[in-house]
Amino acid sequence: MIIATKQLTEAEGRDFSALTISYKAPLYDTGIASPDGSRRPFSGEPEDIAGAIRTFAAIGVHELIFDCRGHRLRFRSWP
Repeated sequence: MIIATKQLTEAEGRDFSALTISYKAPLYDTGIASPDGSRRPFSGEPEDIAGAIRTFAAIGVHELIFDCRGHRLRFRSWP
């Protein structure tokens, strides 16, 4: 996706380096299996998550937006 964006930007005579690339990274409940059974990106142990962040930075992502997902939310009852 980033390579295609770079190619399209350059084809229009625009400066790709002037773009800020953001990625919405869903954080799934660990109880929700991925469709193919593999570990989802931005999941696992802290070092696994840090590794995903480094990988996305290396391919040109400047900002990550973490979106927490799960089957249900538990709310604390307020007095």
